[in-house]
Amino acid sequence: MCCSGFDDTREIYPVCVFLIVNSWGLWNSKPAVWPDEVLGPWPHGSFWVTEEIYERHFIGSRSCFFYADINGVPQKTLPDYGNLSNLLG
Repeated sequence: MCCSGFDDTREIYPVCVFLIVNSWGLWNSKPAVWPDEVLGPWPHGSFWVTEEIYERHFIGSRSCFFYADINGVPQKTLPDYGNLSNLLG
């Protein structure tokens, strides 16, 4: 899971909310309140949590990590193996 954004304006939702994106892909439905013109397209598999839930379960679990201002690992050029049948025979 990744926190990909938050909204603390209280213009759309009555409380501060955090947008959590899950790696499961499309496993849930788009929220009933999601103004595309303001927020852009809904990321599949994402969901909102309140600030209280975010603090208790995400921050409180002491398992939050973030990266900032890093160069990371240089990109490598990989061979194109096509689909798995080319690899597995």
